[in-house]
Amino acid sequence: MSYRQNARPEDVKIEGPPLWWRIKGKLPRMAKEFFKFLSVVAIVGGAAGIIELVHRHPIVRYVKEAPSCTETWYDHGTYTRSLVKIRVRRWRSCRTGTSSAPVHSNTKMKYLPPALLALASIACHQPYVSSHVTVTSAPLELEGQPAAIDPCPEGSVLVDGDFCSNAEEVCTRHVDELGRTVPAPADGSLGRCAGFRYPTRCLSAQKVHMRYCIDRYEYPNVKGQIPQSWMSWYEAKSACEGQGKRMCTQSEWAFSCEGPDMKPYPYGDGYHRDRTACNFDNDETGVNVRADRKDLRMLDRFLKPSGSQPRCVSPFGVYDMPGNLDEFVINESGHPYKSGLMGGHVFGVRNACRPMTNGHNEAFSWYETTARCCANAQ
Repeated sequence: MSYRQNARPEDVKIEGPPLWWRIKGKLPRMAKEFFKFLSVVAIVGGAAGIIELVHRHPIVRYVKEAPSCTETWYDHGTYTRSLVKIRVRRWRSCRTGTSSAPVHSNTKMKYLPPALLALASIACHQPYVSSHVTVTSAPLELEGQPAAIDPCPEGSVLVDGDFCSNAEEVCTRHVDELGRTVPAPADGSLGRCAGFRYPTRCLSAQKVHMRYCIDRYEYPNVKGQIPQSWMSWYEAKSACEGQGKRMCTQSEWAFSCEGPDMKPYPYGDGYHRDRTACNFDNDETGVNVRADRKDLRMLDRFLKPSGSQPRCVSPFGVYDMPGNLDEFVINESGHPYKSGLMGGHVFGVRNACRPMTNGHNEAFSWYETTARCCANAQ
């Protein structure tokens, strides 16, 4: 490069690489920055989309029971992605008091991951829905397996576990209707037992696995309603079969009451009688249980609405098993009758989970008798 010796500095021109060559050298870094920018935009956009889907479509586990509500399901088919099948349904809830949110008992809420949430939203083909309609998804199963269904009829609970058919329950103290200690009954019956020895021992060589459904409440199985009295075994059998159910066996009734731990009572510690937990041991003063049937209808005033005693519930969620009304079951021995009565009544006798009286035939009905239906689990 040459320049005049007397040239001024501002007149000196230094030649360098062409402009296109300088840009070419910066292209890799520019491309990298551009793709980084696109990645950030994609992540932010995807997150915003998922947040919008979550806002519009809360995924909630289906429920088994909605007390005091009428629920309606609308199937929207299935959407399959790889090996995952999602069944999407809309569920119309009802108002409970001033709240539009559904009320469920013994049900845990379960939310799906955002990716599955997006798939469920696509499958539903539904934009925003009102506060009274919720998009729901059933539990996920592998492709080819049947969709999960409720194994029990509406109003029934599932009982699933191992039952000891021969249990040793030892009464430590007998009492009369006023709670005073009395000698054990001479005929060997249980009578009123105030407490049992802990723990209950299983004398069977092996427990029997049982899986079935049982009504949550006494017949007609309606929460808040007084159960029906004066039912015979035949009437109870007909009523259950009319609902597509059947009579409970002696073992089913006992297992539903005591639970897997074989507790004589379904409340408290399970070993001490408590008349404040369930409806029994009421004062019989002035009551004539030998009066004619018309007068005995007045004894219904001692009954309490089904499910109104929150402590009187078994480990499986079955209410009012001890007390209120004596419940007809199938006497598994068949002797002397096919019928048996379990649970005891409002004035107090057995009022525990295992004892059964077999002294009444199938046509017997009185102020104390009702039933509770069972069904085979699906």
